[in-house]
Amino acid sequence: MESSPPGYSRRLLKNVEQLWDNFQFCDICLVIGRHKFQAHRNILAAASSFFKAMFLSGMEEQDQKEIQLHDISSDIFRVLIKFIYSGVVSVSAETCQDLLSAADMLGIEDVVDICSQFLIESLEPCNCVGIFAFADAHNLVHLKHQARLFLEKNFVAAVEEDEFVYIEPKSLLSVLGSEKLHIENESQVLEAAMKWLSADLPKRRKHLLQVLNEIRFNLISQRQLHVITSTCDDQGVQTLLTKLSQHSHHIMSFSPCGIFLPVDKPNMLTGPRENAKRYIYVVGGFTRKRHDFSANISTLQCVERFDVYTKTWQVYQHLSHPRSSHGMAVLDQRIVVAGGEDAFLITASVESFDPDENIWTALPSMNYPRYGLGLATLDNTLYALGGYVGSETGETVEKYDPNCGMWVLFDTMPNPRFSMAIVEYEGLIYIAGGMSNLSIESDVVQSYNPITKEWCPLAKLKSPRAYHGLVAHDGCLYAVGGFNEYQGSLNSVEKYSIKDDRWSFVSPLQMSRAGAAVTVLGGKMYVFGGRSQDVLDTAGGSMPSPSITLDSSEEYDFSRDVWTNLPRMLSERCEAVAVVL
Repeated sequence: MESSPPGYSRRLLKNVEQLWDNFQFCDICLVIGRHKFQAHRNILAAASSFFKAMFLSGMEEQDQKEIQLHDISSDIFRVLIKFIYSGVVSVSAETCQDLLSAADMLGIEDVVDICSQFLIESLEPCNCVGIFAFADAHNLVHLKHQARLFLEKNFVAAVEEDEFVYIEPKSLLSVLGSEKLHIENESQVLEAAMKWLSADLPKRRKHLLQVLNEIRFNLISQRQLHVITSTCDDQGVQTLLTKLSQHSHHIMSFSPCGIFLPVDKPNMLTGPRENAKRYIYVVGGFTRKRHDFSANISTLQCVERFDVYTKTWQVYQHLSHPRSSHGMAVLDQRIVVAGGEDAFLITASVESFDPDENIWTALPSMNYPRYGLGLATLDNTLYALGGYVGSETGETVEKYDPNCGMWVLFDTMPNPRFSMAIVEYEGLIYIAGGMSNLSIESDVVQSYNPITKEWCPLAKLKSPRAYHGLVAHDGCLYAVGGFNEYQGSLNSVEKYSIKDDRWSFVSPLQMSRAGAAVTVLGGKMYVFGGRSQDVLDTAGGSMPSPSITLDSSEEYDFSRDVWTNLPRMLSERCEAVAVVL
């Protein structure tokens, strides 16, 4: 039988630390500049592969009583030798990289792991490039992998930081060529490349073709290319960009000998990157059997993803609970769903979806159950507005800060409403239409500034509407479809100029839709499902006809003011929500 008394190893280490503190049995002195550190050879050899090799390899230091150490500061070594004898290390943002470098040099793996984890947990867009470069220089595989994942996931924000232009050419090419970049469109990759090149064009000109070879020019519109090219003052670069946009598959032919470094392999990829914003997620809603007006409504928990490039649908992981008329937004690269109803029961529950893991996770519930609410993200904070709360039209605003992990009542809406449409745009939340507390469709439009809590009235909609969509694009808002008691489901689309404070009609939907899921991606607006419902004249007045839930979809080209049909969804659904991720 073998056994060990509880806490034996900890007591032994404590006793060894006391011997060290009292300079007892020390047999080696480590010298760093003017500072001397007494220690025990066997303890150093057990804790550090560097010292083990030094004392066992027959080097001249093996028999010396004093050993000079170089390339390490005395302050950092003091922390490391304290760890060797105590098992405790203090890490801070100021000392972490120096500590990690020294621990890596001395082969103290536990400190390397602790410092690496500290840096991983400290990753932000402002430091991820530097941490990635640091890990690459020290061959810290796990830290480099995590820093790269973060950089790829936060690429657009990281490019805006000052340290991006100092990334090494080899690392830059690796990042620009990655399939995993989270971008909205390929022009953002070209903008990043041009920012890096322009930071020191005389010295970096030789890398020009290698860098531009990672860009998929066929995915960049001529308008976007013109805007990017116009920011470059170098005529030669402008000409090259124009040629590459026309002949990207012949990039090697633009490499005069001695001017540019050669391109080893031309980029033959023409499709969007794997994590480019090409996917639209349509979540929840309700459905009713077609042609069976007496059929019960079924609330859905299924999720479909639409690929705007291949025009195909794919089923994704279901919601934890069925829900319709819920709010949905994107927070920290995750889809967040809040509130809604199922079988006439209104919920306050909230859950989030990570597409990379294909998993839904519960988040703290809102303070009130809400149906037909608006949900928006601004400055990494969620805002839940209005909705039908319990038995009345809600007027409260709640906010959720992921750092605090809780919902708090934040403000009050001047116009209580539910089933309105909201969108965040350039620091403001816009709210349009909806059902008033008198249960009639509204034409009221407002902007809301969560920082100042200021509500600003805007020009009213031309047609009162609820159960509609609202999107923002290029300085304008678009109110899409919806329902009102006089016309039933609507096919009209209104465009609001933020600059002119004026609404006007644009081309209508190809069919009337209320409760459709609406979103914007890549210069186009996408509309999915909804319900088609007419208003019938009867002896007792007008009344809505039985609704038909839809599985059809269509897209709108902002530049051409034209609607085009898309492939049908896999499920008919109404009062679902769509987001881009």
